[in-house]
Amino acid sequence: GYTIEPDTARAIREHAGALTGVSVERIGQEIRRMLAHPSRARAAELIIELGMQAPIFGGAPDHKLIRLTRLLDSASFETALAAWIIDRDGDSASVAPYRKALCLSNDESSFVGSIIEIAAVLAGQWEALGMAGQKRLASRDGFAEALEVITAIDSGAALVIREHVEELSTTYGGISPEPLMGGDGLIALGFAPGPRFSAVLREIYDAQLDGRISDLEGAKEMARKLLG
Repeated sequence: GYTIEPDTARAIREHAGALTGVSVERIGQEIRRMLAHPSRARAAELIIELGMQAPIFGGAPDHKLIRLTRLLDSASFETALAAWIIDRDGDSASVAPYRKALCLSNDESSFVGSIIEIAAVLAGQWEALGMAGQKRLASRDGFAEALEVITAIDSGAALVIREHVEELSTTYGGISPEPLMGGDGLIALGFAPGPRFSAVLREIYDAQLDGRISDLEGAKEMARKLLG
C-alpha cells in the first residue's frame, strides 16, 4: 500500500534498462513473489508504469490488466501469470517467451501453457466440444485455474460452465472414467499393433464418455467395427 517517492520512481524509469544485466533467475523469483500476492495487479501496474516491462519480458505491448486485476486473492502464481500473459498477448498467447524471461521450470511452463490453452477454449468453444470433448477438457490439469481466468472476465459464462461440469460428473462414469479398452485389449481381440491403435482407442473412449457404450462388450464390438 505504500507509494514510491517521486525521485526514486524517476531513477527507476531512467535505469530500468539495467534489468537486462540482472539474472533471469532473480527476476523470476521476484515476479513469483509479486504474482502470488493479492496485490499482484498493483505490482504489474508499477512494472508497466516504471518502464520495466520491456527489459523483463523483451517487449512492451499496450494492454489493460483486466484478468489479472479481477482474479481472486487466493489465485496461484501460475494462474496469475497465465492471466497476465493473456492480458498482454490475447487468447492465442504462448508461454514460450515467458519461460526464458522468468526462468520457469518445465512443470511451471507446462502448467501455465495448459491454463492459457484451456482458457482460450472455454472463452468461445466450450459448447461446440460435445460431451466427450467437454469431459476431456474438464479432466485436464489447469482446467480449474483456467476457469478462474474466465471468471475474471465473464463470471456468468464461467458459472454456466461450472454447473455444466457438475452435471457431467453425474453421468455414467463421471468426468474421467477408466477406459474400457486399452491397447492390450485390442491385441487380445487378435489385432496387430499399428498406427491406427491410437485413433481407435480415442474413438472408443469418446463413445464411452458420450455414454454410447458402457461396458467391455460394447467396447469390443466397436473395436471390431473400426478395425475389421
